[in-house]
Amino acid sequence: MSRLRRGLLLATLLGTAGACASAGVGERAQEVALPKPDRALDLAQSGTGYLKVFDNGLKLFVVPDPNTRLVQLDVRQAVGTRDDPAGKSGMAHFVEHLMFQLPTAGAGSPKVMSELQRRSLGFNAYTSNDETHYMHTGTLDDLEAYFEYTALRLGYGCDVVSDEAFLREREVVRNEHRWRGEGVDIFVLDRVLELVFPEGHPYRRPVMGKDHELASITREDVCGFVGQHYNASQASVVVTGGVDPGAVLELAREHLERLPKRPAAARAKVGRPTLTGQKVQIKAPVKKPTAIILFEEPRRFSRDYAAALAARTTMFMAIGVYTGGPTSFVDNAYPASLGGKLSPLFGVGVESKRAGQLDAAVDEVMTAITRGFSPELKDKEYAAAYDPARQRVRLQVLSSIASVTSRADTFADYLEQPGAPGFHGAELAALDELTAVRAQEVGRYLFTRERAMIVEVIPDGSEDKPKAERASFDYTRGEEEALSLPDDIDPAEAHRPLPLDALGAMILATSEGKFESGLRVMLVRSSQIPVMEVQVIVGAGEVDARAQPMIATLAAGAYGLREGNRDAQTLMEYFNYAGGIYGWDVGALSTTFVSRGLSIYLDFIIAGVGERVVQAEYRTGAIEMWKQGRGEALRKTHGQQEAARINAFHTALYGPGHPHVREVIADRKALRSLSLADVERYRQTHYRASNTTVIVTGGFDIELAKAYIERFFGAPKLRDGRSTWLTPLADEARPTPPEPQPGAIRALTEIDKERVQTTVTIGFPLAEVYGPRHAALQVMAEMLDFEVGAVRHTMGASYGVYGRLDDDRPQVAVGGALDSARAGEGLAAIRAAIQRLRDGEDFDRRFAFARRNVLRALIDVQSDPKALADQLARAVRNGRSYRYFDELTRDVANLTPAAVQAEIARVLDERRSVTLVQGPAEGVAGAVTGAGLTQVQALPEVVHDEDD
Repeated sequence: MSRLRRGLLLATLLGTAGACASAGVGERAQEVALPKPDRALDLAQSGTGYLKVFDNGLKLFVVPDPNTRLVQLDVRQAVGTRDDPAGKSGMAHFVEHLMFQLPTAGAGSPKVMSELQRRSLGFNAYTSNDETHYMHTGTLDDLEAYFEYTALRLGYGCDVVSDEAFLREREVVRNEHRWRGEGVDIFVLDRVLELVFPEGHPYRRPVMGKDHELASITREDVCGFVGQHYNASQASVVVTGGVDPGAVLELAREHLERLPKRPAAARAKVGRPTLTGQKVQIKAPVKKPTAIILFEEPRRFSRDYAAALAARTTMFMAIGVYTGGPTSFVDNAYPASLGGKLSPLFGVGVESKRAGQLDAAVDEVMTAITRGFSPELKDKEYAAAYDPARQRVRLQVLSSIASVTSRADTFADYLEQPGAPGFHGAELAALDELTAVRAQEVGRYLFTRERAMIVEVIPDGSEDKPKAERASFDYTRGEEEALSLPDDIDPAEAHRPLPLDALGAMILATSEGKFESGLRVMLVRSSQIPVMEVQVIVGAGEVDARAQPMIATLAAGAYGLREGNRDAQTLMEYFNYAGGIYGWDVGALSTTFVSRGLSIYLDFIIAGVGERVVQAEYRTGAIEMWKQGRGEALRKTHGQQEAARINAFHTALYGPGHPHVREVIADRKALRSLSLADVERYRQTHYRASNTTVIVTGGFDIELAKAYIERFFGAPKLRDGRSTWLTPLADEARPTPPEPQPGAIRALTEIDKERVQTTVTIGFPLAEVYGPRHAALQVMAEMLDFEVGAVRHTMGASYGVYGRLDDDRPQVAVGGALDSARAGEGLAAIRAAIQRLRDGEDFDRRFAFARRNVLRALIDVQSDPKALADQLARAVRNGRSYRYFDELTRDVANLTPAAVQAEIARVLDERRSVTLVQGPAEGVAGAVTGAGLTQVQALPEVVHDEDD
C-alpha cells in the first residue's frame, strides 16, 4: 500500500485523535416507571430507551439490556477540533487528555486515570472534528464512579491539575501528534483540505495541528476553553447494559442534575465544500503520481443518506468490474473519507501503472463509476451489485448495537439526529424502503465528474519528507511521580483466591459437540441482535509448512470456485446477496476462516463459507499469479529488507532453526520452489473435518445452525473426488516446541530517515503460552504493562508504551514509539521498569492489582458476538479445547505471587532478550547510548523505493 494511500485511509482516523475503548440491545425490556421521565423511546422493537433532559440541559439516555452484566457509560461532549481557538490548534484534544489527570477527591488523591484502571474493564476517549467522546466499560458496581468522573469533567477547576501533570500531558499529546501527523501523508491531506474548504472553514484546519501552537497552550487557555465548552448543556450521557433505568436516573440526579445551567458557546458555522468539477494539481515530495477524486456526500440522517451508503458500495463494485486487466491504466483504487459530520466528503484514490498514465487512469475510473450507475443496466444486473451493498449496510447498522461497548457511541450519534431520533429502526426502515432504482439515481447524481474535484498529487523532485514545525523542548521533569496503585489494594489479597460467582457470563444458550466426521462444533447464542459471527478453524498453520514457507498462506487463499459449476456459483450468489463478509488468517498453528453476517441469512452464510473452505478448488494459474505478485514486491529493496529484518529478529530471539522463526521469503529464488502440487498436498493433508472446529456466536437459531453445519461441513456431498475432507486425520500430534536458544546478539538497530519516532521492541522468548504457566504469564504481562506505562504517564516521552503476551510467536513483548529526541531516556526508563519487576518492589500489591485486571478482562465478553468468537477461537487455534478460557479464568483466580515471581525470574532474563530499535539516526544513536545497549548488530539503512 502506498504511503499516500495509507494516509488517505487514515483520514477518518486523523479526525479522531486520542485514546479509544467496546456488545446488543436485549429483548423489549419491561416498562420501568421513571420518576418524571421525559419520555420512553421505542428502539425498533428491540428494547426501550429512556430519555431525560435535565433543567441544566444535560441529556441522559438509558437503554437496559437484560442479557448482560456489563454496563457502559459514554459521554458525548459537543466540542471538537473545529472549536480550537485561533493559534491554539490541538486544544480540544489536549483537554481530552487532561480530563484523565483530574484528582478524584482533591489535591493529592488518585487521578481519574489510575482509578479507571481498577474501576473498569476498559476506558478510552477520542476527539474528532465535531465532538469529544468518553467511554467507560465495567460492572454495575462501577457505575456510580463513572457518574462521579463525568461530574468532575463538567465541573473542571483551573487549579486542580498540577503544573507537572499539565506539562507532562501536553508532551504526551505533542508526541502523539508527531507520531500520527508528520510526513507526506499529512502534508498532502492538509493541502487537499485547503483546496476543498474555503478560508476560515472549521474543517480547513491542519489535520494534526501545529506543534508550536500546541506547545503554547497555557493553563489559562485551557480554563477559558473548558468554561466555554464543558457545560452540562453540551453533554449527552448514554448508559446501556445490565442496568435499572430508575436507579440510573437516581445516580444522574445525585451527580449531574446539580451542575449549573450555563449557555452553550456558539460554534463556528460549517459550510459546504467547494467542489466544481475542476481538476487541480499539487506538488509534494511523493515518489509516484496519485489522484484523489472527491465527492460531496449527504449528511447522516438526511433524505439521501441511506441511498448514498448503498451507492458508495456499489460504486466500488463497478470499479472492480470495469477496471483492471492487462490493458488497464489503473494500478490501484481505494476509498478515503475527509471532512466531518456536517460536511462529509468521500474520495476515490487512484494510482496509475505508469507515471504518464494518471489522467487516463482517472478517466477509466470515472467511466467505470458512470457505467455502474447507468440507467442502461438491466435491473437484474444492477441488483446483483446493489443487493449485497444494501445488506452490508444493514449488517453495519446492527453490528454497531450488537456490542455493549460500541452501542453507546452509536446511540449518541442517534441523539444528534434532527427532530425525533429514529435510532437503528429508522435506518433499517430506510434501507427496507430503498430500491435499486433509487440508489442508482442517487449514485448517478452524487458521483459524477461535474460534482467532483480531482486532485492530482505530482512529485516535486524532492526526497526530503516534510517536517512538522516543532517548538523548542520546554518540559523539564520535576520530582519523579510514580504511577500509583489504587488505595484499596490490600497486600493480603494476593494470598487468597478471588471469588468468581458474580463474574460469570450470561449466555442465552449453548451447544457443543462432535459430528461423526470428527468435526467439532461450538454454538453460543449470546445476543438478541440478529448478527452472527462464524469462525472455521483448521488445525494447521505455518509451523506445518516450515520446509516451504508460505505454503499455508497459499493453501488458504489461492483457491476458488470451479469454473462452470452452477451449484457453487449459486451458493456464492446467495452468500453475496446476504451481504456475507468473508476473510481468512494463517497463524502459527492454525488457519482461521471468518464470516460475519445477518442471522436471518444463517443458511446462506454457513453454506457460502462451506463452499469456500470445503468444496473450493485451486484455480489454474492462481499459484503463479501469487508468486508473480510476491516476486514484484521482492524486486524492491524495501521489501527484501523488511523480510530480512523479521527473519533476523526472530532468529536472534529464538535461535537458528527454531520452529517459531518461520522465515519469511526474502528473495525471489525461493519462490520458484513453490508448486501447485505442493499446495494441494498440504491441503489434502490438513484440511479435514476431523482437524476442524466451527464456532458460531451471536443472535441465531442453534438448531438451524446445527443442521446447516452438518450439511455443509460435517457430511457434505463432495464434488471433488480427490477431496480428503471426510478422511480421518492420521498425522501424529504436533510436538511441543523446544525451549528457545537466543544467540549472542542482544540488540538490532535499523536507521530509517523517513521515520519520525524511534520505535523500540524488546522480546523475551517463550516455547509456548498455552500451557501450565499461562495464568502466571498473563498476570506477569499485565504487571509489566503497568510498569512500562511510566514512560508515558510520568515522562511524557511517548504516546504509549506496552507490555503484552504474544501467542503467535510466543514471547513477552515490550515496546512503543518514543520521541526521538528522548529515545535514550525513554528506553532507559523501560528497562528500569522491567528491573523493578525483577526486584519485586511492593510485589504483593502489584500482583493483586494485575490479577484483578486479568480476571476482569477474561470474563463477560458474551455480549459481543465477535469478541466471544475470538476468545473461543484463540484457545482452539492454540490446540486447546474451546472450554480452555473457563479453566484459565479459574487458574488466574487461584494464582499465587510465588508462581508469577518464578516466571519473572525465568522469562524476564535480560541475557535472553533481544531489542530492536528503528528510527532516524538521532533516535537510534540516543537509544543505544542512553540505555547502554551492548552486543549490537546494525542492519542496513532502510531504502525506500519509488512507490513506498
